[in-house]
Amino acid sequence: MMKHRSILFLLGTTILIGALMCIERYFVTQELTVNQKTQHSSLRDRIVSTAQPAEEANAKRKRKIEKFCKLKRFSALEMTVDSWSANGVHSRPRLYFTDSMKLIFCETPKCGTTQWRNLMLIMDGHLNGFEAGPEDNFEMSMKHNFMWTKFNLKNQTHASNVNERLRQYYKIMTTREPLERLVSAYRDKLETNKNHFYYAVSKQIHKVANPQSPPGPASFEEFIDSILSTKSRMGLDPHWKPYSELCSPCKINYDYVAKMEMVYDDTTVITRNIGIARDRIYNATGRERVQERRNELFHEYYLRLPIAKRDAIFRYYKDQYDMFDYDYPDFISDSKFNKNE
Repeated sequence: MMKHRSILFLLGTTILIGALMCIERYFVTQELTVNQKTQHSSLRDRIVSTAQPAEEANAKRKRKIEKFCKLKRFSALEMTVDSWSANGVHSRPRLYFTDSMKLIFCETPKCGTTQWRNLMLIMDGHLNGFEAGPEDNFEMSMKHNFMWTKFNLKNQTHASNVNERLRQYYKIMTTREPLERLVSAYRDKLETNKNHFYYAVSKQIHKVANPQSPPGPASFEEFIDSILSTKSRMGLDPHWKPYSELCSPCKINYDYVAKMEMVYDDTTVITRNIGIARDRIYNATGRERVQERRNELFHEYYLRLPIAKRDAIFRYYKDQYDMFDYDYPDFISDSKFNKNE
């Protein structure tokens, strides 16, 4: 009898311990589930809180562009290639596309375009998840994704294919403070000899500006003078050609006009809309310090210029400030440019 009681006692104790463990596991699981839901909810809330102001800012930019186009009496938005077919490739908007993502991207050099081209190459299977160097990136993108390499507008079927993509695909372009972009282009392309082609361009600019001086790279002032002496902005190098000449925003209704100054927030919205992870394009780490350094260089280079030239180069690009909703630089001296009109 005692033996049976001992067995029953041990059995009951085992069952009780097991039940207690199950109850504990249940509550731990519930707690983890709640924490996971809270974390997911928190992440979703952060994305929503980031996305809404960015979407509102984009809507404002698009209204600004539409208003500018009407004010300047440009033709109404007409997403067809008819107006480009008679022009050479260099006169057309610099459009890249990917059918796998149903995305069209207009290239505006010095505004983060390399990352977008790289993404297209990866998503289309031309890169195995690795970034290509700038030169390889450009050559591969021209071969695989550049609209005017893939389609001949003199062919009616090709023209129809381009028009269909313009109507249906998600279209984006990027901008940057216009005069800050010039500093970036000068520092990257002309100030050093890391790119042989542009170093030759730099030396030629210097030679024209100062034929009696020793050979060498162009100064920033000589670079600015070379731009000011170019009457037709369509003849400028793409790295300092205005956005309006690069992307035809009065003819193409871009779904999103992103700004380098808001790159993290804008990219969050764009990548959500096209269904990819945001960190495939940009990482937020250190972006505040990067922008601070850009602002420092921006003022450093322009304060070297005579006041008259600062005003002149601003007037040259003033319509880009108005069209893409940028505040005027604080170093402009002309009183009528003290605030945006």
